[in-house]
Amino acid sequence: MLQNLTIGKRLTLAFGTLVLMSIGLVAVAAFGLNVAQQALGGITGRLIPATAITATGKAKLLESRAAHISLVAATGHAAAVQASKAEWDAAQQGLDKAIADYAPYATSPELKSKLDEFRNNVVVYRSAVQPVAAKLLEGGYTSVAEAAAAMQAAKTGYQPLIDALATIETDLNTRGQAVFKKVDEAVSGIFVVLIGLCVLCTAAAAVLGWRITRSIVAPVLEASAFADRMAAGDLSRAPQATGRDEIAQMVQVLGRMQQSLGGIVGQVRGAADSIQVASSEVASGNADLSTRTEQTASNLQQTASSMTQLTG
Repeated sequence: MLQNLTIGKRLTLAFGTLVLMSIGLVAVAAFGLNVAQQALGGITGRLIPATAITATGKAKLLESRAAHISLVAATGHAAAVQASKAEWDAAQQGLDKAIADYAPYATSPELKSKLDEFRNNVVVYRSAVQPVAAKLLEGGYTSVAEAAAAMQAAKTGYQPLIDALATIETDLNTRGQAVFKKVDEAVSGIFVVLIGLCVLCTAAAAVLGWRITRSIVAPVLEASAFADRMAAGDLSRAPQATGRDEIAQMVQVLGRMQQSLGGIVGQVRGAADSIQVASSEVASGNADLSTRTEQTASNLQQTASSMTQLTG
């Protein structure tokens, strides 16, 4: 099959195959990087901000607890009660902001349900603290013990808030670990695929390179051996031209040259035979002529002798 292609087309095929393999490897690597980037984007764009907001909400809850305890401790001191109430109000505003900031990240039904539960617990907690705080501002409690007993409901409402927030934190941590695990599995899978593709591409390139090299070198060696035989005078075996590439065309030309040389050699041999026959005839004529010349000379000598005798 390869010998039906020209050498240029074979080299183009090899180069194109290598380019396609390289593009495939780059595409797989890019896909893996894209998957990892999306997963990491989910972590940096959603989980980390949500975790930070949760930590802020927990801090505001702690500030609220400290403030409502300070409210009770400041019973009978109007200025301290007002300061503690202001701190509690600020903590509640921060808590509202944290809830509002977290709401866009609560996209799943489970997270939305937990956020609604947390909001309800905030309402319960505030409904327990606000009446006591208002009565403390008015100086309605005569002792710390009486105010602490009234604020006991706030303690009861505070614990569900902490539990709900802990549940949200646990869920976020679980989601983060799942995403990290997914990224790790994706990267590991892509790495294995890349190694497999590299091995496959290397093997395919080696086989293709060997086939192309063999399809070029083997005919060249055959043509070289045929040329050596022609140089040695062996014109008996014709070359076998297979394929339609440049080497096959060269072998065909060598075959035609062999036929032409064979014709020339045949003509030379015929001419040599003719010359040999003519030379034999010339040699035979020369021998006959020499014999006749010798006879003529002998006759002349005899004649001359006879004439000498006659003259005497």
